Amino acid sequence: MAAAGTVFVLGIVIVVLSMPKPNGVALSQGTGALRVPASFWAKPEPPAPPVASEVVFKVVSNPAGATLLVDGVEKGPTPIEVKLPRGDQAVELTLRREGYADAVEKVTPDENQRFRVSLTREKAKGGGAAPVKQTGGGFHRFD
Repeated sequence: MAAAGTVFVLGIVIVVLSMPKPNGVALSQGTGALRVPASFWAKPEPPAPPVASEVVFKVVSNPAGATLLVDGVEKGPTPIEVKLPRGDQAVELTLRREGYADAVEKVTPDENQRFRVSLTREKAKGGGAAPVKQTGGGFHRFD
């Protein structure tokens, strides 16, 4: 009988010593419930996507083939995609085509943008009226 008692006591000691320790998943004192470490539940924040140093302006005109100028610098005929440095300073977009009034718009290159521009025919040169600069009305931003 003494041997059975010794085995029982040794069994209790082994069970107590093999219980989880406070440095991991452990039993809360007095409740018998498991405590899950906070690091198990915490999800790392995904890194913010890098901000591109350039933006793209896509410009389509009616009629096609108008020349796009950015701050007076010729970029090419429409339809066109132009890469510009990202910034908060407005740039001037001008669309120019023979027989049509220039369409001019100031835009900020802070994000990718698309524009559809309708050019207006100029009046006949003999009419005495000077060519008109079309501002804003011809540019229509769409995304």
